[in-house]
Amino acid sequence: MTGVAAFNKNTARHLSPAEFDGLMQHCGPFGDAPHVAVAVSGGPDSIALTHLLHDWLKQRGGKLFAITIDHQLRAESASEAAQVASWCAAKTIAHTTLKWEKEHAPTSAIHQQARNARYELLLKACREQQVGHLFVAHHADDQAETVLMRFLKGSGVDGLAGMPSSRMMDGIRLIRPLLPVQKYVLEATCTANSWAFVRDPSNESDAYLRGRLRNLAAPLAQEGITTASLYEMARSAGMARATLETTTNQWLEQYAEVSPLGHIQIDMKAWKQLGDDMKRRVLIRVLLCMSGEDYPPKNASLELLVHNLLTKETPHQTLCGCQIIMQFGFIKFYREHAALPKPARLENNMLWDNRFKIITQSSPIDKNLSIAPLGAWGRELLEKMGYKDVANCAALHRATLPALYVDNQLHSVPELMADASSQALVKAIFLPKRMLLSDIFKPCPALLG
Repeated sequence: MTGVAAFNKNTARHLSPAEFDGLMQHCGPFGDAPHVAVAVSGGPDSIALTHLLHDWLKQRGGKLFAITIDHQLRAESASEAAQVASWCAAKTIAHTTLKWEKEHAPTSAIHQQARNARYELLLKACREQQVGHLFVAHHADDQAETVLMRFLKGSGVDGLAGMPSSRMMDGIRLIRPLLPVQKYVLEATCTANSWAFVRDPSNESDAYLRGRLRNLAAPLAQEGITTASLYEMARSAGMARATLETTTNQWLEQYAEVSPLGHIQIDMKAWKQLGDDMKRRVLIRVLLCMSGEDYPPKNASLELLVHNLLTKETPHQTLCGCQIIMQFGFIKFYREHAALPKPARLENNMLWDNRFKIITQSSPIDKNLSIAPLGAWGRELLEKMGYKDVANCAALHRATLPALYVDNQLHSVPELMADASSQALVKAIFLPKRMLLSDIFKPCPALLG
């Protein structure tokens, strides 16, 4: 927590290039002459990261691409973004400013909406620049605040693990090398190197929970609740989470079946033999994979699903945008039709319903083609059109598959069982946004002294 820095801190302590190299080694490898991106707001944390990254990359023949997001929520945001652009230009760092375009300023959940928009813009910019690594400047105080907020909301071990050192996010590796570093060290690093920065007054505002917690830093520290203690909680929980995720992956590899037609089933008997926590972990992993949601369902809803699967002979429940049924010794997960996306223009490499990557062979794509759920088109028609695999699917699943339309009339169904040699004009490859076998949570390293 930022305010803790005022208590018994050596304000001359700053981050050396050698220490930063050690932090980078923990997050690596990055290959030869890496090309990476950094999110830079202009605050001391992201300014320190940008300069340290720039110098680190210069020694390795790499390149840095800096991205500033102007959320347009404060009058000063445009001038601050322009200031960051000028600082980057002085260091010959490639830089762009992206604006969060919105019809109306948000009035609720502002931080959450801004965060979602920020990452959407950052990741899109990385893909456009063909950059696979995105660095962000979260530090030890941020980690401590995150853990405290989650503790207050009753989070379990997954939430208390805080932020990982790195994670995959929509195909881009998000990296937090500064997690073991406290904010006062980053500010001192900027001061020692004469790196100018700006401050965002909203960070200390009592209007937001993080601001209120920062302003409570002194009394919390007197009770032993410090950045160091909360950070250590995150480390311990992170190691436990990593072990649990490894075990979950191993179980799913053995007992889960993933169909290229976009559904998943798990062995019912094997699931019932799991411990209570693992039962829930397996269900959450499958639900998130099928739905593409970022967060698991609420505990009460999940508990109801577990209860029904354990006590009912033929349960059929919807949860997290999925339909769950028990049949022929398996728990089967299909997409819920009501949760499917609305018709959209067909585009190459689009991710449809967070499940299927759509690949087209023709260019340009017929502008009249749209993609939407197959819906109630019958088995007989699909067999006549030659789609036997699709026709043989269970009706509740068949209705959730992608189909191509012209003027609301069924045109065709993408090739769902395609292999590398397939010459189908449109292929739908089951590559969900949230993979069933997840990257193992990477705990934060020890706090830098």
